[in-house]
Amino acid sequence: MSYKKPIQISITGGAKSGKTTIMKSVAKYLGIYALSTGDLFRCCTYIWINSKLPEYDVEGRLNEVRKSYIHFGKNYNYFYRRKKITEKIDTFEMSSVTCQLAQNPEFRKIVKDKIAKIIRKHKQIIVEGRDTGTKIIPNAQLKIYLEHDYDSRIRNVKNAEDKDLLLRLLKWRDDMDSKRKVDPFVMPEGASVFNNSYLSKKLASQLLMQNIIIPKLNELNVSTSKYKCDEDEKKDASSSSKVISQKKVNVKKKITNIKNNSQQPVVIGKNIVKNSNVYLKKEAKDDSNSSTLVKVVLPTSLKDNK
Repeated sequence: MSYKKPIQISITGGAKSGKTTIMKSVAKYLGIYALSTGDLFRCCTYIWINSKLPEYDVEGRLNEVRKSYIHFGKNYNYFYRRKKITEKIDTFEMSSVTCQLAQNPEFRKIVKDKIAKIIRKHKQIIVEGRDTGTKIIPNAQLKIYLEHDYDSRIRNVKNAEDKDLLLRLLKWRDDMDSKRKVDPFVMPEGASVFNNSYLSKKLASQLLMQNIIIPKLNELNVSTSKYKCDEDEKKDASSSSKVISQKKVNVKKKITNIKNNSQQPVVIGKNIVKNSNVYLKKEAKDDSNSSTLVKVVLPTSLKDNK
């Protein structure tokens, strides 16, 4: 068995910003282990809620969560006491309760210990969550921060009937997480900022892979079970102002086909591209922000053409 260099990739972003979807796509492409810290927090919340102990027995419930075993099945399914709980944790109600429980330092510590145990088992891993790049794996070789406006986030929620209520819930969750005293939700230092608003899931993953992740793997000379580092395409990323990729990316026609106006440009960062070719530029660091900016913006007319 060939030796594989360790690699840790963190994905951070707001509620419903596409973290989990992109994480799964990247993990599948590279053949590395994927972990959603948010899912694990919600699993522990499920255990807390369904405890038979009285509500006032906080210490008893915390101990029950601490001793619990959550089985990770195939296709990102979760089991507790041989019972599948995947659908039960994937609700806004569960997320709202989790957001409140996460304010408890002891509860956070218990879940983070479970997360750390999983991470130690895998040399090559991609982890998504609110504080992955700041607290979970602060020394990750690659940190990605997803920018996603609220209008686009609402579109990501299936069967959303009350959009106004959904908007308030999303803002409330972001506000709660960013203002909590323990491990607040902030942009990780040195993260690459990727705006995936109004991009299809496949296109967002494609752009992220080709313009940020693959160049970084080549730079670090890291190969995975499904990706072999290309020595000829190593990127010297010592200067953050360098363009990391000038390759053209073929974009789906349904994304780039602007109604009867093929001359309308697609704006990405400081680049203007016509027709169906997309470029991505890694801009220079701003003195006021230590993060590397990678902006992806599509024209308004594309918003309804998914």
